[in-house]
Amino acid sequence: MTIIDPDLIDEIKNYSTSDFNVSACFNCGNCTAICPLSDDADPFPRNLIRYASVGLKEKILGSDQMWLCSYCNDCSDTCPRDAEPGEFVMASRRWAMGQYEVTGLSRIINQNRFGGFFLMGFVALFAIVLFNLLGNPEKIVEGRPVRLFDVVSKEIVEIVGIAIAGVLFLIIGLSILNMYRQISKEYDSNLRNGVKTAFKTRRNDLKLNTAYHLLFSPFIMTKQAFIVIFKEVFLQYRQLECALPPHRPEFKSQFIRNRWLMHLFILWGFFGLGIATTLNMFLKPDANQLVEITHPIRLLGIFSGISLMIGVVMAVRSRVQKNSRYASHSLTCDWLFLTNLFLVGLTGFLITLTYYLTSIPSIWSYWFFVIHVITIMELMILAPFGKFAHVWYRAFGLWIHYGLQARKNKLDIALKREKARKKKARAAAKVAKAT
Repeated sequence: MTIIDPDLIDEIKNYSTSDFNVSACFNCGNCTAICPLSDDADPFPRNLIRYASVGLKEKILGSDQMWLCSYCNDCSDTCPRDAEPGEFVMASRRWAMGQYEVTGLSRIINQNRFGGFFLMGFVALFAIVLFNLLGNPEKIVEGRPVRLFDVVSKEIVEIVGIAIAGVLFLIIGLSILNMYRQISKEYDSNLRNGVKTAFKTRRNDLKLNTAYHLLFSPFIMTKQAFIVIFKEVFLQYRQLECALPPHRPEFKSQFIRNRWLMHLFILWGFFGLGIATTLNMFLKPDANQLVEITHPIRLLGIFSGISLMIGVVMAVRSRVQKNSRYASHSLTCDWLFLTNLFLVGLTGFLITLTYYLTSIPSIWSYWFFVIHVITIMELMILAPFGKFAHVWYRAFGLWIHYGLQARKNKLDIALKREKARKKKARAAAKVAKAT
């Protein structure tokens, strides 16, 4: 049964700093026509706006199309009614993440402008208590060499970190499962009908039987997962597509210089630091062992930290200057995420600096180390709830979208072959009957 929610638009507005007015939309279709990523199969954002206008909550929660948008704001710039469909799609994403997420914290953080600060304060307090209870501050001795893990045991950091990561991955997994259940309810009717047709005829036709099993084998979805990870996460390919709209050639250099590069710097820097930290954890038998600055793992960490900080500075500069519609709408959780990322990169760089420069008092290394660990823990805690969460949801949404497309294409091919085979069989039967 379809449930109508007349307050849906007002509820979605709580997840935005912009008072967008999609109620003014008269369904002209300009937003869909101008969007470089929209096509006949994906008529967004027009369809999402119509769902919200009539209160079809389940339709929006079951949409995989909202995750296609790269927020270039062509639709908002050219909307004749100033409805700001681009900001509506972003708010819908945040609202949908709040509905998918199992603990309810995402709704608090993304709606309440101070909810994120409360959560950060709780995490910081937890980190400080942890250091005081389990650390060994009396072992801090001014001088060289710096022994950071004499303050806090490496084993304690690893155990606590793994435990927190396990809980958070469980929350993310359950939330993603909720998202999958919602989207699975809204599968394309042609796909479902095609699957039923294939199921009915697969026992009598070897080719269709093979195609049917191929649709539901892990191969297609695994292949699409690699495509999404490589193209959409590491290369930000859809943002490049948005960067090249034929109707706005002057937009290309500005977009590539700002948002595309900014995302690449942040993503590559963050993942590089994660890889360097993991390798450091498993390859260094002694946590306090001095590693040469030219060591490959150390260089990976340094360059990744620089990349992360460059990307964050670009993002902060854009949001402060408000030089685009994208940068003019910032929530508290956006600033918390950028602040944490910047502090992780900055403190990591300062730890390295004070570690190798003997002219700097070694006590600074310990202070920077404490701040570094706290900000990492805050990033981990915020991962399923705040700005960082869109990485998981968007990647999964694109994976589902591409997987459904691939499955539908395979099914269409199989059904066309089945239709052609039957037509050929009927023609052969007529010829045989005539002779």
